[in-house]
Amino acid sequence: ANPGQESIAIISKGMLDLADNHNLLPDYTLELIYQNHTHSDLKRVAAQVLSIRGDNRLLDKQVVAAQSRLDSASPDVRQQALVELAKTRYAGAANVIAPLLQDNNTSVKLDALLALRATGNQGHIHWVTPLRNDPDPAIKWLADDVGNYLQNLSESARIKLSSNDIASEIPLMY
Repeated sequence: ANPGQESIAIISKGMLDLADNHNLLPDYTLELIYQNHTHSDLKRVAAQVLSIRGDNRLLDKQVVAAQSRLDSASPDVRQQALVELAKTRYAGAANVIAPLLQDNNTSVKLDALLALRATGNQGHIHWVTPLRNDPDPAIKWLADDVGNYLQNLSESARIKLSSNDIASEIPLMY
């Protein structure tokens, strides 16, 4: 009911390890984990494993849930939502991240670039291009880095997640 950090890490790794085994971990179990738990990492990993199987419905729900916080007056709230979207590693999040590339807060703009790097693909480079001439050297440098990184990904990258995408964001045991 209230798993600790170590349990979250073990359960997340277990779901990832069973991603290809529909018999031991059926889709409906992933949906139940998503619906019945409040821990964001558990919900995200369940959604990501379902994405490996070709079903992005739960990842789309994750994006919608985070999207509502992107309009917050608080930069901290917007930044936290961007971090959560980045962890999805899902191209469907890039569309909701893009408007924050024009945020007035430099820290939010930098986090939006990082989130786009984690979720975007070659089809999203056009959002980064204007920032490559930004007067702020940190934004300019990161925009160049993100643009170069996304250029190496096809336009179909991150539409369906891979095990490596999920493994990079699995919670750690302490």
